[in-house]
Amino acid sequence: MIRQIYFEFRKHFLKFPVCAAVILFLLLDAFQISGVYQEKSIFALIPKWQTRYENLYPLYGGPITEKKIRDLMAYYRPLKAEGNLHPGSEYEEALMLQTCFVIPLQYAYEYRQNAAQIAKRALENADFYQQMGNIYASRKNQQIAGMFSDRRISELCYTEMYQHYLQYDFSVFLVLLLVIYGLVNVFVLEKETEMELLLQTTIQGKRKSAAAKLLASVIFVTAISLLFWLADFLLFGCLFGSFDGGNCPIYAIEYFEASPLSMSLLFYTLLAMGLKTAGTLVFGMAVLLLSRLCKSTLFPFVGSILLIGSCLLAYDADLPSVCNPVSLLICRELFHWVDFIDLAGIPVLTWQFCLGTALLMLVIFSAAILMISGHSARKSSRGAGDV
Repeated sequence: MIRQIYFEFRKHFLKFPVCAAVILFLLLDAFQISGVYQEKSIFALIPKWQTRYENLYPLYGGPITEKKIRDLMAYYRPLKAEGNLHPGSEYEEALMLQTCFVIPLQYAYEYRQNAAQIAKRALENADFYQQMGNIYASRKNQQIAGMFSDRRISELCYTEMYQHYLQYDFSVFLVLLLVIYGLVNVFVLEKETEMELLLQTTIQGKRKSAAAKLLASVIFVTAISLLFWLADFLLFGCLFGSFDGGNCPIYAIEYFEASPLSMSLLFYTLLAMGLKTAGTLVFGMAVLLLSRLCKSTLFPFVGSILLIGSCLLAYDADLPSVCNPVSLLICRELFHWVDFIDLAGIPVLTWQFCLGTALLMLVIFSAAILMISGHSARKSSRGAGDV
């Protein structure tokens, strides 16, 4: 079976056009990331700030202490006052301090108190709903209280790379195009060359061939997805000149202030890679199913474009997305704030429900491909017997 999987992988994916498309898209992805850096990075827009930031970081960065905050404010306030009166180098220095140190430190310092207030209110709401007999709302608030209790940001790190990396979606579009291009003819190719007739001589032969194609396609989609997600991470880190901040909690980035997660940015990056790969696999299996159903390359190609385009448009239109695989591809929105799905009175986090739905869709699509292949083989076998 392993040999057959390798044969199918080599036949469909280790081809010059597919490999050339992957390399071309990686270069295009790198060019796009370079544009993001040039347009959005503070140090790319104002290069002279970088040296000053690196000199001041040992004084005010790292573990947050009362002494560092006092020293920073003692240095910052006179500069700001002087800069407001006489705009010049003092004003620019104060602006750099405000952007790179004062605002992030203020957010980090106040976050613990804000999170504690959220946990306190959630507990009060849980007690209130418990008394009112609303068990679901009480359970939901109890979970929220548990998420936000004891949250704190104890370290100031340079997280600009993570801020822009986690907002980057262009590679998702490239991966989807590669998935369509790579999978659309996996089953159709044999129909167009009439090789399928040879594979349908026995039921087991056809089933094993279909299973090998399915597993080879899963390996291809997973490998392409992880290649691009990892390339994105490395390119962002190299361009921004730092991979620091991975040990900070996810809510150290203000966009994830109300996130249901408490893991570090590095672990969240790995989780996001896994979720996006799961979403890509769902679309990949949908394309493979279309390839199995159709007899010409044109139909599954057009059908795949329409299917993926419709899902993207539905997501952009803010239509219900818990069953839309795009929600996993743009997974940061699932962690932007705490959101639940009512599952028989049990509050389930939306991202968990979306992941479970995606895994169920994967099983359904895979089973449908194998069942259709088996049915086709039995039909051919009966036809051969009649002859």
